[in-house]
Amino acid sequence: MYQLYLDTTNNKLTVVILQGNKILASSSFIAWQKQTELAIPTITNLLVKCKIKLKDISKVVIANGPGSYTGIRVAITFVKTLKVLNSFLTVFFFFFFFFFFFFFFW
Repeated sequence: MYQLYLDTTNNKLTVVILQGNKILASSSFIAWQKQTELAIPTITNLLVKCKIKLKDISKVVIANGPGSYTGIRVAITFVKTLKVLNSFLTVFFFFFFFFFFFFFFW
């Protein structure tokens, strides 16, 4: 069971592929206003590095801000397309602000 973590909300593009709790590959770099162009090639490169196919991904976690609305839409559009290809895919949204507030101010 492979998992994909995708964050396109800020100036960085972050993609992580996990198997269980083990990080198999990751990439995080500045992609200011280029998340749309760089997301798919980055994901493809990591899949090749891990020697897995897109259909092997069973869970996707998307960061849902804070960040730009367009950045959030990039990740959601990718996952919606992936969901059409793999109907058994489970999608989760990670609310960074809630996580930060809960663990640091609660």
